[in-house]
Amino acid sequence: MTAKPLRGLLALGANLGDPLAQLTAAVDRLHQSRISVLSTSSLYSTLPAGGPCDQKPYLNAAVAVQTDLTPMELLHAACQIEKAAYRVRVQPWGSRTLDIDLLLIEGEVLLPNTTSRLAAPEELVLPHARMAWRRFVMDPAAEIEPDWIHPLLGCSLQSLQQRLVNCPHCALVAGDPRQSDRLHRMLEMKIGESVCNANLVTNPTTFHGVRMVVIVDRLELLDKATAKLWATGTPAIGISMDNEDLAVKELVAAIQAAQEPTSVEPWSRLGL
Repeated sequence: MTAKPLRGLLALGANLGDPLAQLTAAVDRLHQSRISVLSTSSLYSTLPAGGPCDQKPYLNAAVAVQTDLTPMELLHAACQIEKAAYRVRVQPWGSRTLDIDLLLIEGEVLLPNTTSRLAAPEELVLPHARMAWRRFVMDPAAEIEPDWIHPLLGCSLQSLQQRLVNCPHCALVAGDPRQSDRLHRMLEMKIGESVCNANLVTNPTTFHGVRMVVIVDRLELLDKATAKLWATGTPAIGISMDNEDLAVKELVAAIQAAQEPTSVEPWSRLGL
């Protein structure tokens, strides 16, 4: 029996070598992997979010596809295309020749063991755990699939993208108010980002006017607090303070990812 074709949405990015050529080649290789490319977004030039400070800007795009591959087979195909572009994973948020993320697959929800950790490259999480607050993801995704509903937040990609555009602040919530104050000052020094400083998630509707909510607390408390916000349609990330150095790096990367792309250039539907 032939498998029912799946509709999916992928994010592509690169900042090493010749990013435009690598994105072009990636779309061509998708065509050769039992994957039909339905549409491609414009090409977005974006400042790096997190990682080493000497990185070059990224080129990012989104691609809508249809395939008879299973979700895991699609993830494997994406990883093989990355390998063909000599992708090497050296450090989180580091430079790369090619990055392909599965954002959404119609009708599929696959949750990680915990919402408060980074997924391994070979682990499939759907929808992508961090897509909703990344401008470099949401701008191209909403361009080609504005009406696709995020299955956990219950919002269209267009509305999530507009939230990032129109809401001026992110909110930082910590179980320990002193810790929140310290992290707030640290963020101002590192990236100069305007962050609302809150104490407790007592009323989730309070955060409807922010881009995203960052919850910083002990690992065992994060999942419940994060799920409470997601249920209201508010993008939220839980960051464990068990390793403060890693937590600060992830916090900076998350806030930076919500910033506006530097420019948009026409991408003439490569590979179609």
